[in-house]
Amino acid sequence: MATVNSVNTLTNLGASSVNLKHPSKTVHRSQQKLLARAEMSSLNSSKSTVLESSSLAEFSSSVNLSSTNFKTNGTGKPKLTKSLSVLKNPKTASTLSLQSKMRPSVAESVTSLQTKNAASHKASQPKKDKDFVKVGRKSVVKKVSESVTRPTSASLLKQREKVVSTFVESPNFVPNDLDESVLEKYSEDIISAQNNENESFTQEYNQGQEAFKPNEYPPTPHQLSIYHKICPDSDLDSDSTESVSPKRKERPSKYFITQCFKITNGAIDIGLLSQCVNKIARSYKVLTTRFYQNSRIIDADIEAFIDNENTEYALDHFTEHREVTGQLTTEYVTKQLRIWIEEQAEKKTLALTFRVFVFTSFESPKAFVTPVYSHAVGDELTCIVVSNEIFGLYCAALGQEYGAAGVMEAYTAREQNDDFTDFARRFPGIGGTTSVEVGKKATTKAKQAIVVWRHTCIESVRETVSGTERTALDAQRRGLLAECAALRVQVGQLTSAKAAREIQLTALRYQRRQIDIDNNAAGVDVCIDPVTNQVSEISRAAKAAIIKIVLGEEASDDNIAHLLQKHDCSTEVLAKIGHLNLDAFSSLSDDELSLMGLLSKDRRKVLALAEYCRNRVKESMQEQTKVKFALERKISKLQREYDMCCTNLKAAQHSLDISDDMVIRLGNILNPPSFENKVPVLSLERKKTPSENGHNFKNDENDDTQWRQDYNQIWGFLPFEIDGSVVKNLREFKEACKMSERQQMKNRGKSIPYETKESDNSSSDNDDCESNDTTSNILGDMSDIKPQNSKECCLAAFAVMLKHIAGSEKFLIGLHESFRKNGLLVGPVSDIVPIKFDFTAKDVTFNAIISQVRIALRKCSQVTAETPFADIADKLDVDSTFPIQFEYYPEKETLTWRHAGLSTRDLLRMKAFRSIELEGNSCIIDIERLWTVNEQSQACEFKLILVEDAEEIVGAIQYRRSLYDDDKVQKWIAKFITTLEGIEFGPKKLAISNLISRYYSSVLLHNDGEDGINKHASKRSLASISTLPGTETNSLFNM
Repeated sequence: MATVNSVNTLTNLGASSVNLKHPSKTVHRSQQKLLARAEMSSLNSSKSTVLESSSLAEFSSSVNLSSTNFKTNGTGKPKLTKSLSVLKNPKTASTLSLQSKMRPSVAESVTSLQTKNAASHKASQPKKDKDFVKVGRKSVVKKVSESVTRPTSASLLKQREKVVSTFVESPNFVPNDLDESVLEKYSEDIISAQNNENESFTQEYNQGQEAFKPNEYPPTPHQLSIYHKICPDSDLDSDSTESVSPKRKERPSKYFITQCFKITNGAIDIGLLSQCVNKIARSYKVLTTRFYQNSRIIDADIEAFIDNENTEYALDHFTEHREVTGQLTTEYVTKQLRIWIEEQAEKKTLALTFRVFVFTSFESPKAFVTPVYSHAVGDELTCIVVSNEIFGLYCAALGQEYGAAGVMEAYTAREQNDDFTDFARRFPGIGGTTSVEVGKKATTKAKQAIVVWRHTCIESVRETVSGTERTALDAQRRGLLAECAALRVQVGQLTSAKAAREIQLTALRYQRRQIDIDNNAAGVDVCIDPVTNQVSEISRAAKAAIIKIVLGEEASDDNIAHLLQKHDCSTEVLAKIGHLNLDAFSSLSDDELSLMGLLSKDRRKVLALAEYCRNRVKESMQEQTKVKFALERKISKLQREYDMCCTNLKAAQHSLDISDDMVIRLGNILNPPSFENKVPVLSLERKKTPSENGHNFKNDENDDTQWRQDYNQIWGFLPFEIDGSVVKNLREFKEACKMSERQQMKNRGKSIPYETKESDNSSSDNDDCESNDTTSNILGDMSDIKPQNSKECCLAAFAVMLKHIAGSEKFLIGLHESFRKNGLLVGPVSDIVPIKFDFTAKDVTFNAIISQVRIALRKCSQVTAETPFADIADKLDVDSTFPIQFEYYPEKETLTWRHAGLSTRDLLRMKAFRSIELEGNSCIIDIERLWTVNEQSQACEFKLILVEDAEEIVGAIQYRRSLYDDDKVQKWIAKFITTLEGIEFGPKKLAISNLISRYYSSVLLHNDGEDGINKHASKRSLASISTLPGTETNSLFNM
């Protein structure tokens, strides 16, 4: 009977495996054979019923999962994720054994499965995210750790979700001696059935778009930047440790935000507060984000996981209670927060991104509640929104003694549209595109951001001359250019002449050398002058030539017989002197002929012939000497000409080099090469206390000495108000500038709207407006224009004030830029970016500064969301921290935050206090917000925050108490307000010098209040409730 049940169970399991969808169209044949062997072996087995039932059930469930592994989606329908492969490689088995160390104990699973009977086979079906390790025929269900089953990227999805089975040899292993035809039949049946069922899923699985699971979302570039700062790549970190400059090494503890609330006059209900924290975390899912990257895969993607909506949290999941035995102070709270943040930074992980600490003491009724947020899940406004929601819900639930659960259930998040996870999925370049397109878009955006921030933080400098000096240098350069042209022509001619003379000298020297070679090679003969008896040596060739000249061409030797016969001498003469040679014949005298007894007639003829021979020999020898002398004279002449040509060429070349060098120098002076210069980050002059001993903390981010003190004592706040008339004047000024520019373009025949104008208006700073009539017409039309925000004017006025007190002409300050959309409240959707101010132009005007601000804000809005500035700063090697910062909330944004429950004090980051009387109780709870500190603001010294309202602008100066005193900051506030009051539209543009000159005449007018600032009357002061009519809010600090 047990055998029949087992067969039925296997049949059902086989059928269930047939109906499952599979991403591939075929199933591995070895898996089908394994299923067939299991069924056949169960039919032929002779073991006991109990053992057979239990082992067969376990084995059947394992075999069933060896074919497919599925997960259940939100609708409860099983969704196929990956096919399983049986790994028998020893190397793979060793890898699995290492992975199994991270999983729960196998013994517990074995014990629980052995107690089940054959009737509970279907109940033992494996659930999602299970892994199976088979020992013989017994399969053990083991829960796979989340780090193993999480996918990292589309290319590695199959590898990461694979579930493996390891087989270990044992005596109870299933025999393999089965009929191959039976196995083949089972395999073909299963394959055909699965091919008919998986067509639709295969088509969906192979689509190019990536679908995100409900419990995960793609990290935004800002989240990835924070993750890489806190969790740097170990390989890159080890390779570039020495190459990175010290200022680029940032502390991971910077990327946290802390708040502190003090609760007095009532014991805090930690359990209820923990429930409220869990409820808020469940409502704003980004707070539950956990980041993960598989370290075993090279260049694995970073993934962001969030909890499901129906996840039940323990009370201590987000909340940590710390009881203090001694006195509870803010110094102690600050120290504990710093210790915890440093511990999280040393772990190099982002598993905890949101935490709430509750500090209580036995000796004091007060308690401190300190939420800690990571920059990866929110910015400063996120912290304020979440903290206000937590305490609003806590107070509402605390007032209901029996209805706290109902208050929790009725709570809804303030984000009416989409939360941050939806924002991340629709982020430009992520949602609805493939990973390749995402990479291309990210690269394009990064290149655009590099261009924008390089232009902002790095400038090309060229120091040129102008005026009469430039004119004189230009004329001198033109003259030198003409001189260089003439010298080049002269050098060319001299070079050609030098080459020609070199050729002639070479030819003549060759001829002279050939004469000497001929004389030495052919030998020489001695020749004696018959008249002077001078002995001379001539070459044999010359001697042969002389013989032919004297005796004739037909003479073969120097015998004169042929000469005598030619001149018809007598036979007697031939007989007596015909045997003489030319030399002997030329030396005959009359006495020698008389002794020979020759007739007088014959003697005269012979003497004449002898004289003829002597003269011819003498002439020939002289002619040979003349050839040598002529060659030597010609060689000497050419040598002199060659030397003179070389001297002139050298002089001309030297003159040309001097002139050419002077031309290059003058060209560099007139058009100097540009070089890159980093625009300095502005830092105001501060006071130095005796305790500092000359140590400058500026830009010393790694020194925590200044941060070991109480958070409550680090920052100082000075609020101020700008009168409604000044705000109205600023709006009129901006709109008048717009209309004036439109009018000028209309007069020039252009129809380009003001909003699309991209060129810098600073080039026309010195141009006047059309006329006083035009100005009055423009101001008269102001009633038809809706006022816009005054951010550009306030930022330009702030820059003028900074220029005056710092004395810098060109500098950078930090601007808080937000890219929230569609009512998004919670999430890392802001960044601090640089903005450059340039006052170096002569007679610079306030209109030019506004133009700089307008262009900078437009470019900033194009690249801030997709590319964090900190990453670009690392590539450009520029500062990413700014001691002076500016933050502005326009009227529309202020209205949005008011609807979200934030007050003016919240936006200004000021301290806030509220007393709450609980319903049904006589107890009054006092809740005071002590601080909201961004750890990244360690380098910040001075920050101006402005909140624009319908009729006024409220601001606050946040400054470091260790660097500045209250009196100095109050004077700076007065100068800033004076600058705003001096902005007015007129026929001529505002000169910066005129605005600064007002400081010395108008600052004293503001010294009416106790703090040195005139308190303008306003309809809504900082101490008034600013909750909008008809707006429900749980916020405590709506002041």
